[in-house]
Amino acid sequence: MDLSFRSLISPALLNKDLEESLLLLNPDWHWQQRTSGVSLASITDGTDWLQKQIQDFKQQEQVPTAKIAATLVHKRLMAQLLSPLVAVNVLTEQHPQANLSDIYWDSEYGLSWDKAAFSDSSRPFSEWLNTWLQALFSIFRHECGVPPRVFWGNCALAISAPWSRLISGLNHADLHAQQITGQAVIRSVTAYFKPLLPELQQALTWLDIDVGCHSIAIPRRNSCCLKYRLPSTGNSLCGTCNRRSVAEQISLVKSRFP
Repeated sequence: MDLSFRSLISPALLNKDLEESLLLLNPDWHWQQRTSGVSLASITDGTDWLQKQIQDFKQQEQVPTAKIAATLVHKRLMAQLLSPLVAVNVLTEQHPQANLSDIYWDSEYGLSWDKAAFSDSSRPFSEWLNTWLQALFSIFRHECGVPPRVFWGNCALAISAPWSRLISGLNHADLHAQQITGQAVIRSVTAYFKPLLPELQQALTWLDIDVGCHSIAIPRRNSCCLKYRLPSTGNSLCGTCNRRSVAEQISLVKSRFP
């Protein structure tokens, strides 16, 4: 059985160039040659850039504690860096550029690369990903105070983003090879997570929800990102938060499919 991400998407999407495919999945995802912004190496090698991001976010959002600010900056950063990297990997089935000094992120242009878009290393992308995330964990845990379960929950949610984007584009003819089922998505994303760290595998539970004429798969975190603590949220919880009951989450999903 083909469990790849590519088996879930339409031939029309597979025939597009990579940048078009990424934009169709998420308008914020890019993978072009450019050297503007900050390199991933500079994020991993020191804390100055991260600490400034955390302090700026804390001030702008009136976050009550530095720990909450760090947690939410980490969540945002993983969505900006990790999600498009995984999308490139699952769309092409190739290893994106492996040198952190040659991968850049810019608030305007998103993720970009220098020298080569893909790595010629025989090392599996999953191993590279595990190593990079362990390095980030050391920084965010010991220097920024992000709780372990929240860190891995943020990462797992970002990794699963390509599958989540398929679900959010359920009625988009250019995305799906056929009427995909929730179980098909769960089998595919579970297979992708299998070689990843146990902390990532344990960070999400997938719900197969019947929404009428079909079923969809929705991730449920086993942690809370603490976003509800922001004054601007009015104490509202994210849709994937484990502070919601399973029944409440299912009801919330079904309300979006009249």
